[in-house]
Amino acid sequence: MGGGIGLALTPVLTSFLAPQPTLALIGLLLLLSDRISLWLYGRRWNAAEARRLVPAMLVGIGLGGWLVAGLSAAALRQGMGGAALLFGLVQLAILLRGRAPSAAPSAPPMAVGAGVASTVAHSGGVVLGLYLVGRPLGSAGVVATGTLAYAISDVPKVGTYTAIGWVTAPLLLATVAATPFLYLGSSVTGSTPGCRAARSP
Repeated sequence: MGGGIGLALTPVLTSFLAPQPTLALIGLLLLLSDRISLWLYGRRWNAAEARRLVPAMLVGIGLGGWLVAGLSAAALRQGMGGAALLFGLVQLAILLRGRAPSAAPSAPPMAVGAGVASTVAHSGGVVLGLYLVGRPLGSAGVVATGTLAYAISDVPKVGTYTAIGWVTAPLLLATVAATPFLYLGSSVTGSTPGCRAARSP
């Protein structure tokens, strides 16, 4: 699963589901997928970078939770769609540019922005990537370090959704029902040559 799926799936699901349970459902699925993602990237992460990012990401998650808690469904849907569009365009611009920025932006503000974007639209990976691609990590290191940072921060993010009242018993049942498909998809992904290479020493 991961940030790319969250970025793509969130606006799609909110086209026919209420945005509050959509955010909570995807948050739960991302939380369940984190263990798989960490295994797929086999300790290629940079723990020092993750330690630098996570505290500020937690601040962003708290801020994001405060922003979305009082929004109506219509306002939240518009905010999520706008955030997904903005960050999707940013990611497209980076791909078209074809190279990493010459210097990485400062970690704390990028991490706060990633926490807010993750909470509001599950699109924080795009923001975090802007920082990580400028660090000397290599491709696998960028993905693995981002995965580790989100594996840690997804716990308080789901806790934030729970505190707001978005995580309900029916939603938990839906998450359980979707879990086999999540692990099936991850097993297919894990068998690809790229993921096997990422796990090899």
